[in-house]
Amino acid sequence: MGQRSMRWGKTTMVAVLAVIAAGCMRADIGVTVEEDGSGVLTFAQLYGPEFRELADELDLDEDEEFTEFEESMPDGAEFSDVVDGEYEGRQATMTFDSLEELNALADEALVVEPDEQGTFDSFAVTQDGSAYAFDAVYRESDFDDFEGENDVEPGQVVVMLELPGTVTDDNADEVDGDVLTWRIPLDESATLRARTQTELVGGFTDVAGTTHADAIAWVADQEIAAGRGDGTFGPNDDVTRGQMATFLTRALELPAGDASFPDAVGTTHEEGISAVAEAGITEGRADGTFGPNDSVTRGQMAAFLQRALDE
Repeated sequence: MGQRSMRWGKTTMVAVLAVIAAGCMRADIGVTVEEDGSGVLTFAQLYGPEFRELADELDLDEDEEFTEFEESMPDGAEFSDVVDGEYEGRQATMTFDSLEELNALADEALVVEPDEQGTFDSFAVTQDGSAYAFDAVYRESDFDDFEGENDVEPGQVVVMLELPGTVTDDNADEVDGDVLTWRIPLDESATLRARTQTELVGGFTDVAGTTHADAIAWVADQEIAAGRGDGTFGPNDDVTRGQMATFLTRALELPAGDASFPDAVGTTHEEGISAVAEAGITEGRADGTFGPNDSVTRGQMAAFLQRALDE
């Protein structure tokens, strides 16, 4: 087994660093995870035409570079030639049957010792019930000494990830369907993050496994609550007086009312507030306002429900 690193052969290291700084190299990493935890990890080392020209000038052995690349990969990896536009190179394909196996492969292929540059400090996918999490930290490489007088862009590390479920949070550069892509300049550090949820309760991504999941699914099915507009419900958020008015209006199918409060005019829940006031469920506050953005206390909720249901 060779050194675990995103480095290249020592005999050509300086030359390779020079062309990397000129954007002639790309490292592509792909991860696809299925719901049973199995999947595929790929890692490709790609060179642009400038590298091949330089290799010819310096009489570098590109095959030797790929030999060292293959030796640095985990046992069982399968190798193939890859072409992407002007870039050509070699790809290692590794299959896994569990997230533990994936993380072990990633640790061996992508994560190296603290004194190395241009590598990942961490790269892992974890699962908690129906929730998946991807976290990685890339450590930059310093190529300033190899850029010379040219103002050039560095090469890239490209990470493409597909996890089970619906994406609930990420900081990817691109999202295409279920595929998240990060493009990291080799001379910049980066923290990669993604979260997905396979079980949607009531159509919401943040409800599965919570104490009130069944109740939330019911109010969503009854169209009493529509969530926050971003696919989440916010089960631990406070409820405002305005929201409570809308919930009661929908649950009781209250008709529109004529009551009005000066601080409710033009607000999201104006119609619901007017309806519950017309129905005698609330009279507002002593100063004639309603306080639509104030939180509902447990005592206030009890009073609202008693007036609404004790007919």
